[in-house]
Amino acid sequence: MVDSLPLVTVGVGSYNNGKYIIETLESIRNQSYPNIYIIIVDDCSSDSSVEIIDNWLDGKNGINFLFIKNTRNLGISAVGNLIRTNAKGKYLSFIGSDDVLFLDKVKNQVEEFEKLDDDYSIVYGDTMKIDEEGMVLEESLFEAKFGENWECISGEIFEKVVEDFFFYTQSSLIRIESLKRIDFEFNGEFISEDWYMQLRLSQEFKIRGSRFIASKYRIIPTSMGSRFWNDEKKHVVIYSQFLMFNNLFSFEKRNSDRWSILVGKLKYLFIQMKNAKNASRFKVYKMGLVIFARTRQLSELKNIFDIRVHSRVKAIFKSAFFKK
Repeated sequence: MVDSLPLVTVGVGSYNNGKYIIETLESIRNQSYPNIYIIIVDDCSSDSSVEIIDNWLDGKNGINFLFIKNTRNLGISAVGNLIRTNAKGKYLSFIGSDDVLFLDKVKNQVEEFEKLDDDYSIVYGDTMKIDEEGMVLEESLFEAKFGENWECISGEIFEKVVEDFFFYTQSSLIRIESLKRIDFEFNGEFISEDWYMQLRLSQEFKIRGSRFIASKYRIIPTSMGSRFWNDEKKHVVIYSQFLMFNNLFSFEKRNSDRWSILVGKLKYLFIQMKNAKNASRFKVYKMGLVIFARTRQLSELKNIFDIRVHSRVKAIFKSAFFKK
């Protein structure tokens, strides 16, 4: 009976979360969906995470798992790629080693996926936010952000995904074949690696949304958001996201509408960078040149830099970008 159900891989990225990892693993083991393959990748934790995971796995003969222990810290994107390349079955779910899955997360999302055509790549759900001790900070990410009457959007939602990182990867289920069809790889240059995956998949496939609360996302001081989303370091995230969105142009050569959407996003990030504390002036100018190269409009260059463009500079840009 179990073998007749689609196999789902749940990938756990582990790094120095020994305090929480058992709760995470137990939330996977206790899923109401029975056909699950667990991949755990520990990224050279300096705490007791590896020992804790080994002890948890020892004697649990009913668990189908792979435990990869990195001998040096490779970063979250490399961990994601290890999970992606070793995943088995039809669907894939990612989770951090301090987050928690609700009991029916996998079951509900597999059932939803099985009703859809192959042109759907992700089924996403809602997220509950908790603190270090597991106390609820937000019952519903969607309601806190969009209000009680907000409706989950579905279908071709690339423009919405560009606009905002509005659903979390740990509350999603991904069709593995979709990742293979676009040769997807996480890129270590992009801090928002999960957003990048959503962007690439939404470029090529449809996405299905649900109000079902699928996971608990734990907010701790060492999390990515806590470390970078502050006045001192926000410029690092902005520049990384600028590079990420610029990367998407290579997949949108024939779609003028999406090209315009991406240009708009680059301009928005450029303005954010100009106003960010500690932002490198060199990177600001580099971002401006990238936008000019995308638009090929000298007026855009003038507006971006808010300076008078000298005739000699115009000549240089013309020779560089308008060669026949």
